[in-house]
Amino acid sequence: MRPLTLNRKKPKHCVRQNAPLRQYTAANQEWALDVAHDAIAAGRAMAAQVV
Repeated sequence: MRPLTLNRKKPKHCVRQNAPLRQYTAANQEWALDVAHDAIAAGRAMAAQVV
């Protein structure tokens, strides 16, 4: 019997581009989102999306 042979692919690597960071000149030009997870006293889980 012949052994089972598999074609193995090399892992792809991320290529980073060295772009300069933006310089913001006023408030509210950049926003961020987050998800907060917690559990209440009764044991139920809850999640909230925070801006």
